[in-house]
Amino acid sequence: MSTARAADRWHAIIDRFETSGQSLREFADANDLNKKTLAWWRWELGRSSPAKQPPFVELVVADDPPTARASTVVVELGTTGARVVVEDDTDLGLLRRVAEALC
Repeated sequence: MSTARAADRWHAIIDRFETSGQSLREFADANDLNKKTLAWWRWELGRSSPAKQPPFVELVVADDPPTARASTVVVELGTTGARVVVEDDTDLGLLRRVAEALC
């Protein structure tokens, strides 16, 4: 088997592993694979760990922050401690990109 064909085969196996929800050992045992070979191909293909959902980040809007004007909202991202000041003329597209980057 050529290296390219082997990489294609293992790429498909790694995709199945990442969506299986199983540990490396469980997946290898269930699919009659050598766990060290599975781990090596995962590393070789540049996929060191299964894809994970980003953690949930609580979004808290401060009711009346001391430094805010009437047309200003301060948004705090719970676990990161990041604060974003949103004024009435804020570019909402930019605000969305900033929020996505922080979360």
